[in-house]
Amino acid sequence: MPDRRLHRGPHPEDAELFSPAHLDRLREATSDLCWLASRGYAEVSSLKLVGDRYHLTARQRLAVARCACSEAQLQRRLEHEVRLTKADLPPAPHSQKATTEAFAGPAIPAATGLTGSRASEAGILPGGLLDAGGPSDAIPEADTAEGLAIRPGMLAGQTVWIDGYNLLTTVEAALAGGVILHARDGTFRDMASMHGTFRKVAETEPALETIGQALAELAPAECVWYLDRPVSNSGRLKQWIEQTAQKHGWPWRVELVANPDPILWSSPHIVASADSVILDHCQRWLNLARIVIQQFIPGAWVVQL
Repeated sequence: MPDRRLHRGPHPEDAELFSPAHLDRLREATSDLCWLASRGYAEVSSLKLVGDRYHLTARQRLAVARCACSEAQLQRRLEHEVRLTKADLPPAPHSQKATTEAFAGPAIPAATGLTGSRASEAGILPGGLLDAGGPSDAIPEADTAEGLAIRPGMLAGQTVWIDGYNLLTTVEAALAGGVILHARDGTFRDMASMHGTFRKVAETEPALETIGQALAELAPAECVWYLDRPVSNSGRLKQWIEQTAQKHGWPWRVELVANPDPILWSSPHIVASADSVILDHCQRWLNLARIVIQQFIPGAWVVQL
């Protein structure tokens, strides 16, 4: 059946599935899955165990899986995250060997920009990710949003490689009012899925403009977008990205490749992605989707698990 969606918005059941009444249970389930992952239990069987225990729907299980990670994964990701302060930004790879700086923790925005009933959905609870004695329902301890704030020119001289579909669909979903998951590693992830085809939606062009606005302030020397060649319409998306960049004079180029993941995780440059596999292998990564949403889409529906 062809994809006829005009928006990257919420599923019809999301208002109920991710309502405040369910958040405590979803957070407990996420903590349990983190605990199991930290002790080496298989992902599929762990998710089934946790999902059955908390009576989660398939979509709730997907959300929990996208938010959870092991203690080792969390530590590794935070150690390789690029912070947007001049003192912490590693030198460009062409000048000397790249270095990494530890990030203080999974930053949680002091103000999410949420209003009304959605504001309570991003509530912050104190405590660590996991308790030494077993699973915990506590969310990682909050810190300020300063580490993710845009400071003009902070990426000057740097090259940023972008996980194109990963970034674009998340920003599209935020603009369309879809659920944006605030994961345990501090990333923002969407719940959209593509099955071999990318369809342009009403939010595609605004999303490119918004991403561009953020990158223009950060002022990297070059941004290279990587798109999956096997995904239908990747060629068209390449043209739309290039047209947007040309209109504004942004230093972007687009590469169509068979599989962006190994290219991105082996890059010596800063990688903009929230893909778990990439974050577990790359040397430096930028939490760009979260930066864009926090700074430019204040009304986004952010659900913190």
